[in-house]
Amino acid sequence: KASAPTMKDSESFLPDAQSNLCVFTGNDDSETNEASLPFTPASSSSDSEARCIVQELFPKEGHSSSPERLIVATREMKKAKGGYWVDDMAAISDRLAVKVAKASCMLLTEAKNLRTRKIEWVFGQIGIIQQTSDKVSLVTNLHNVMSENSSEGGDTLLAKRVRLRLANDCDFDACFEELGTYLDTLRAVPLREAEGKMVSWKYGIDITFGTFDIIPGESTFEEEGLHAFECVEPDFEYVEGLKIAMVIYTTQEPKQEGAPSEKMRTVYGFAEHANIHTGQVTYVGQSHIEHDINTYTSFSGAAIFLLDGPDQHRSVDHSDYGKVIAVHTGFKKEFGMNFGFKIHATEGESK
Repeated sequence: KASAPTMKDSESFLPDAQSNLCVFTGNDDSETNEASLPFTPASSSSDSEARCIVQELFPKEGHSSSPERLIVATREMKKAKGGYWVDDMAAISDRLAVKVAKASCMLLTEAKNLRTRKIEWVFGQIGIIQQTSDKVSLVTNLHNVMSENSSEGGDTLLAKRVRLRLANDCDFDACFEELGTYLDTLRAVPLREAEGKMVSWKYGIDITFGTFDIIPGESTFEEEGLHAFECVEPDFEYVEGLKIAMVIYTTQEPKQEGAPSEKMRTVYGFAEHANIHTGQVTYVGQSHIEHDINTYTSFSGAAIFLLDGPDQHRSVDHSDYGKVIAVHTGFKKEFGMNFGFKIHATEGESK
């Protein structure tokens, strides 16, 4: 089984011999640029983790959600020949776009409300990572698979099961060893100073690894024609200005009160399609990156990969195009940007 990081202050995560993925831990101090934010984020809290909860059985038609943080309002989704949508056609080649569109994967965590006894679903994204020729692992944010203790009169949610849903409507059971983790067992990780204080993330290094089960008689990963990402090498140079993207699959239509539905779809993509959202790295910390990709609730857990467009940073080798550098996590109002935690292949076992 794949291993997951231990989230304790600034300790380094060293995966066991079964995993060839690694995350960074620690903090760095610097300043960042502020951004114009024409849409209201889903949460006014400084810890906006894009955790989208629906209090009903998973509806085939999907559900309504809301923007987390729109950073660049001029990006608009356009449909490509391959049937996917992308908000900047010039930033990614058709070849890479077609490939990553096959990696779009939605996370569904089944949680039981201990007060109402009803099932609730937490929605997010899962990254499919190629570890070896015959082994694939899953990566997402830990907060996507956590249980929640009641606080201030809230309900207790017991996370019981994780499934991943593909763009072809095929579901697989997923196994995460940290399923059901409670927040009070974690320690916040410091990110960097902003607005005169050290800014931290309450979920620690918010990454967890898992696997998925192939049920005998059902279609396999290979038969579904899925694409699995590779990760960058341990010596990859993280710099500001890297051109990056996330591929997103959701079943919910993008909506916000007072905003035209068509405008929301133009910016955030279309339900039940692969949507490629582009942007760039705006800040590099020791354990995290900040970025200006437009995000929406249920985007958390998405793999952030390198683009292959002509404006890519000169430091990126062609062999790194399409490789994952981080996992999108959420938004920090102190930064004015979205952010994610770094991830790379483990030295000696990487591809």
